Amino acid sequence: MAGSRVVIGLSFGYGEKDALGISNRMLIEGFRKHHPVIFDNTPMLLQEELYECVKDFPMVRVELIIHANRDGTYLDTETVLRKAVGFAKRHSYTEVLILAHPFLHRWYTVQKARAIAGGSMKIKALKTGWVPFDSKSHQWWTRSPLHLLAYVLRTAFTGRHGP
Repeated sequence: MAGSRVVIGLSFGYGEKDALGISNRMLIEGFRKHHPVIFDNTPMLLQEELYECVKDFPMVRVELIIHANRDGTYLDTETVLRKAVGFAKRHSYTEVLILAHPFLHRWYTVQKARAIAGGSMKIKALKTGWVPFDSKSHQWWTRSPLHLLAYVLRTAFTGRHGP
């Protein structure tokens, strides 16, 4: 697999009635629309909410599903990236394509992935077009741009991630 690339996909919120949430569904739709060849031909390492959105597509090859913590504790972006980037390194991928919500999360995810990879692989973001926030999400910070901005500020000042 030397010289090959992989997609790392991070979910954005989840709901009670629609566990996948509109943001995750639209993130996958944007990916399919803007990058159909990559969608059909590039292996993926996905959080389980995104996996649920792609599992019925016959051409999609998911090599790793990153599940929520069994004890119900918050699974943060950095932990997801450590698992996924570690997998990519062990399998000799040289390029990582990040799939994440475009408002702040994508930029943050690319920066964290680069830090974790330590220069051992090329990290780029996949464009998805507009992806809505999920006003019904259990994760309050994924409900609107203002909620996410408040979350980012809280995290910057306190170091606290999650609820």
